[in-house]
Amino acid sequence: MGQEVCYATAHLSRLFLLLLLGTALAAEPTPASPQTPTPASAPAPAPAPVTCATLGNGLTVAVRENHASPVVSLYIYVKNTGSIYEGALLGSGMSHLMEHVVAGSGTATRPEEAIERTIQEIGAESNAYTTDDHTAYHTTLPALHYRKGLELLAD
Repeated sequence: MGQEVCYATAHLSRLFLLLLLGTALAAEPTPASPQTPTPASAPAPAPAPVTCATLGNGLTVAVRENHASPVVSLYIYVKNTGSIYEGALLGSGMSHLMEHVVAGSGTATRPEEAIERTIQEIGAESNAYTTDDHTAYHTTLPALHYRKGLELLAD
């Protein structure tokens, strides 16, 4: 699927997961090749295409591979959760508060301390933000731990 189609598809479902894959799935790291300097006037390479799929539960998954470094960035976007949807509470910050409640507490399977410990142990960083029309939860971590990152976000 092309990037435009993927973007439209992603906004039809409530949840949208974007995976930015680094050298994640390589079994062993490849040796770095010498970098050839490029002239300042050379055009930047085109970004990798975005591949999309919709899972049986309605979750749209988009993947853009970038093998520049051995990291993975995982994003979960929740639509219709931003400040514009606060109705009578518009301007109260209720959406932002809910972001903190979801991202800053434990889950049914893990206490908050266990989540924080796991994030530190695997060398990840995790954060969230709320805009006027969506909330995003994201983490960036070493590629070899991408499954653990997905597990934490899914939990």
